[in-house]
Amino acid sequence: MNLNLFPLHYASALGLLISLASSSYAAPLPNWKIEPFSSTDKLLVSGKDPAQLDRFTPIPIQLDAVRGEVVSFQFVVRASAQPIQTLAITPNGLASIEGNFVGSTAIQIFRENYVRVQKPSGNRIREPKWWPDALVPLELAPQSVPEGGCAVFWATIRIPRDQEPGDYFGELDVAANGDNHRLALTLHVRRLQLPESHFRGTVALYYDVLRDWYRKSGHEFSDEEWQPQKQRYADFLLGFGLNPYDPPFAWNDARVDGYLKDARVHSVRTPPLDSPDFSVAVEAFKRTDTLSKAFYYWNDEPQNVVQFAAIRHNGPQLRALGIPQLVTVHPNSALNGAVDIWCPNVGNALGMGHLDLAALRSEQWQGRPTWLYTMVVPKNPYPTWLLDDDSSAILSYAPLWAKVGATGFVYSMVHGWGPKPLEDLTSYANTNGDGTLLYPAELVGGQGPMPSIRLMLLRDALEDYGLWQEARMRKIAPAFEFPAFRKEALVYNRTALLNILETGKVKPTQPSKGFQLFPEVPSSFTLGPSLIGFGGLGEGRAVVINLKGGVLSAEFHGKLLRENDAVGIMVEPVAIDKITEQWRLYWSNKGLEIQKRTAQGRFEATLSAVRAVKTPSGVRFWIPLAALNLAHDAVRFNALWLEESGTTRLFTDAGDPFLAPILKQSVVKAGQREPKTPDAARNTSKTP
Repeated sequence: MNLNLFPLHYASALGLLISLASSSYAAPLPNWKIEPFSSTDKLLVSGKDPAQLDRFTPIPIQLDAVRGEVVSFQFVVRASAQPIQTLAITPNGLASIEGNFVGSTAIQIFRENYVRVQKPSGNRIREPKWWPDALVPLELAPQSVPEGGCAVFWATIRIPRDQEPGDYFGELDVAANGDNHRLALTLHVRRLQLPESHFRGTVALYYDVLRDWYRKSGHEFSDEEWQPQKQRYADFLLGFGLNPYDPPFAWNDARVDGYLKDARVHSVRTPPLDSPDFSVAVEAFKRTDTLSKAFYYWNDEPQNVVQFAAIRHNGPQLRALGIPQLVTVHPNSALNGAVDIWCPNVGNALGMGHLDLAALRSEQWQGRPTWLYTMVVPKNPYPTWLLDDDSSAILSYAPLWAKVGATGFVYSMVHGWGPKPLEDLTSYANTNGDGTLLYPAELVGGQGPMPSIRLMLLRDALEDYGLWQEARMRKIAPAFEFPAFRKEALVYNRTALLNILETGKVKPTQPSKGFQLFPEVPSSFTLGPSLIGFGGLGEGRAVVINLKGGVLSAEFHGKLLRENDAVGIMVEPVAIDKITEQWRLYWSNKGLEIQKRTAQGRFEATLSAVRAVKTPSGVRFWIPLAALNLAHDAVRFNALWLEESGTTRLFTDAGDPFLAPILKQSVVKAGQREPKTPDAARNTSKTP
């Protein structure tokens, strides 16, 4: 799962082995070398050649695992002036000094495929780079490495649940052009066993859409050939702890019973109520005594009264059958009594981006679970599942799920590929990799699916979720925070979590109050006309803000807007927990767009009193708050600068209105100066 250094008391026992093996990764070799690395970060490429990695520091492979989990590591084979024409890698397994073994069959090795992200999604790294994602099984991967170039490999070790605890030592044999070297491995297996988890991680595997992609890509399947291909994909996902929405068999197929009773299957979506298959599916659930695995999910992100009415209409009928209705929405009064599983977006609840933990807990206490979902949003500083985000971002979902009390999630298509998924993973809303977690092995001469780095990391998160749940139930969970700015990758101290579970207590240096779910932003500030820069954008872009006489004005200065750029204002009431509405006003080269967001959805609006005009230096907004039915002396506020590479916010509230600072009206008496902007702007860089 995650690479962690051994505790200090193991260091002396390993010193001799590491010393003897150090030449494999540290000392320069005359022709080529091996460089080990952690699985909790990604090796990137800034230049034009994906074989020329950015500089990194090799890290010895010293793995720390509990019994029953899968651990991962990476290593790089670096060619010198002589290209590598033939590359062979052989795992030899691991052994302890007590004579216990982890066999070579427990080890899988993949070569990482790199794709160019020309337009970043808007996370921590916003420069075009090559990112690794698809993992090509070793037997299907290229055997060559270009002159002076690198090949990056991902390896996994599956630890049996009954593995004897202890310290294990092993190696990989790597032969390049007939020249042999070895990469040393150490593995500490703890007495802890991975808790059994029934977390209902559920993903969209649309069999007809998948078949259509194959057809368009020149891979025709007869009906007879397609059935085993469907099963390959479904079984592959189950192996990673993920449940396809739908079974790979027709509901009237006798084989569906075996699928429903599979211990790995925790959740299955029913057909729509008006489908002839619905009653057939209900009978199958009852026949196999698996009705607890069923859920109904056919109203996605409801935003209008028609959708809300359908949800309310379906509720009693489904509840009478014992089938919970899941809706991708935050708890709200409009759907009270109709929803059995609330599934808000991590960064977009009530259309506005907030997870109300008190409301979710209240529903959980009444027997209505929480699931979560993510699609396109959130973005930095929240963790994402996007291609161009840190590895630790996905891993951090484990404590997030535990903190929120989530027992499952839904995720959009795992196979949302374009024509060339190994070369381009551009996806929805100017993001990369959204709706993709696996790849078709047929592109490299194989059959069925092959994994991604993000799929490996998601399995790690699902495994860690069980550990976090146990720690939280025992009230010994360590602290974990999402920083307001991710200038570096998130720090995920898994070793601390394992130590706590083994010892049963938190060390004095480790706070036990939990972790900060949302990044910090200033609570309030008062402004006269004040210039604040947009941190990270550079190029002198800034905004002058003023709230006076019930009128909010904001004048954007800086680089002229390009074709797809926009600037925006977010305003909402101070007591947003009582008045769940938000106004967003955007100006682009297409003109002014006004949007109101409420629990019922997002609605376009026309307000003649609100104006936005282009100025010589940028754009100016003139917003009478009375036109928005907002108090004239204080509002929650943020300013946005939207580019194709992502959205930059004046204040780092991550789109969460509860974190948007409160802007108070400036009141200046005669003889006094305008109040200065306090540390409210500490998360931005001021522009002179």
